[in-house]
Amino acid sequence: MARIYPNVVSVEAGCAIVLHVSSATSQFRVDFYRQGATLVHVASQAFQGASNVALGSHDTDWGWPGFPFVVPANWNSGAYLALIVESNAPPQSSNIEDPANRFATALFVVRSANPGSDSCILYKLPTFTYAAYNELGDPSGSLYTGSGHKVTMLRPGNGAEADPWDSFYSDAYDGTSARQTFLHWDRKMIEWLEANNYSVDYCTDLDVHQNYGNWLSHYRLVLSVGHDEYWSAEMRDHIESFIVKGGNVAFFSGNVCWWRVHLADGDTALICDKPADQWWTQGRPENALTGVSYRNAGGDWSGMRTAVGYTVQYATHWVHAGVQRADGSLIQDGDVIGDAANDALVGYEADGAALAPAISGQPRVASGLDGTPNSFLVLGLGDVHTFDGPEAGAASTATSGIYARNGIVFTAATTDWARVLASGHPQVVQITRNVLDKLRSRAVRIHGLGDFCSKHAAVEGAKITFYVDTSKLPQQSGLTYEWTASAGTGGPNNLSTFDLVLPSPPESVTVTVTVRDGTDCPGFGTLTFVPMTFDEFRHAQLICRIREFVITSSRSRKAVEGASEGSRVFVDPLWDPIKGYVGPTFDQALARQIARGAREIVDLAERLLLREAKG
Repeated sequence: MARIYPNVVSVEAGCAIVLHVSSATSQFRVDFYRQGATLVHVASQAFQGASNVALGSHDTDWGWPGFPFVVPANWNSGAYLALIVESNAPPQSSNIEDPANRFATALFVVRSANPGSDSCILYKLPTFTYAAYNELGDPSGSLYTGSGHKVTMLRPGNGAEADPWDSFYSDAYDGTSARQTFLHWDRKMIEWLEANNYSVDYCTDLDVHQNYGNWLSHYRLVLSVGHDEYWSAEMRDHIESFIVKGGNVAFFSGNVCWWRVHLADGDTALICDKPADQWWTQGRPENALTGVSYRNAGGDWSGMRTAVGYTVQYATHWVHAGVQRADGSLIQDGDVIGDAANDALVGYEADGAALAPAISGQPRVASGLDGTPNSFLVLGLGDVHTFDGPEAGAASTATSGIYARNGIVFTAATTDWARVLASGHPQVVQITRNVLDKLRSRAVRIHGLGDFCSKHAAVEGAKITFYVDTSKLPQQSGLTYEWTASAGTGGPNNLSTFDLVLPSPPESVTVTVTVRDGTDCPGFGTLTFVPMTFDEFRHAQLICRIREFVITSSRSRKAVEGASEGSRVFVDPLWDPIKGYVGPTFDQALARQIARGAREIVDLAERLLLREAKG
């Protein structure tokens, strides 16, 4: 049986890669294919001198004989497959899918020699996850079997079909390839991207981990697809820095960033000490990166699962723009996407946000208690209480959504997004297009909402002037603007600012701006909020003023030394304002401040009482 693996998981065009081979035939050929809209044969090269070599250990370099191959300088960035051929049979792409050749294929990526020059989008292959599941080796090759916690990437498998440890869990929705391999999810996404004329550069987890020369900064959007479970600290640091500096990320994936890995042996091996190396147990929950976590959803691994789709929230958000029902009308809040039996969009593994208690008539929101960013907007909900999950149980809810931290992060929160996309599901196709078309741009920030009670707030019927921070765009002259608003009445949409009269009665409002600066990747900003009613705003004013009053008053007081319960001045119902006071008297400035606040509290309360009296 012929087997092959590369000495590196990625290489720049024009540089050499070494193919390590074991073959019973000393003279052999390697056929090279690039995965685009189809699998295309790009080259063949004959080699000689192979020998039949024994399998190695799962945790050390197998050290097989190597055969150098110089990647042609004109090869486009992409995912490439190298197939050993021990006969005179002509090259044909179907050989890649032949189960007999699953050990005879090696996966590697060709990176762009000029990152970002041809594309704003960077596709990251989850090669760490491939390696973690690779079963090949003695005695047990994966991070799931045996007692080992280290695996080498210098062995066959690692993304090519090979032998993932969980292949006994056949995928009832796609039996043509094993999960945790390139062909299962990534190939489908790449085929769709390139068939739909999206220009994409490619890299691997290791490239992001190393990020030599900060080459990530040349891109505007990073894609994570399928099953992206294993992340190193360096890899996560670089992606989070990318976001903070205005880069966007789209997670068309599930069970993301669940395990932390450490690189060893010159960045050729992975170490994961289970269960200690879980991100959320290390005080750095994965929610802070993706907005969601496997803890709040789970998985259903074998057979046809309960078909779960996403119940839509914020149907007028740009992510849902143009998404239609079967009758051609636009989707509405409460519609479900991908719940047909053959779709089962949510799964086989999914992520979710911990949700705050439901309020009748209001969209569900993330509680933020487990690390989800405060700006995370829940766009879709999938009830996965029948899945097996590590924590959530009956509350398990897969959660798609979006948040901004300078850069914009979208999460589909399911491994099977690419499978349903490849089937041509029109709603999933439209959402994917919306995300790619917007997030391939440099993120810019929209300002204009007032800061009230430490929150951005707006009131129904109010006129708001929005503006955009363009300081990070590479070109500062000749900028043009295109504003949109999902609700309300807007002014001219081609100026540097945008006036919007908010809807009354209130409904959710999403404001976007595209700023064109003459480059292929313009700026894009987005802001979603729900205006308050007048009554809600008055209640909020009253509560916030009381809180400020309490905090201000408490600063000038302290508890009696040695006191315990009832010693928290002003805010504790047991506190005695006479016996407990041992601080200085109020100065005139503080007294005036409190007097003004008290008069405002009285005025606000009386307005509410008068409104109630009028019915």
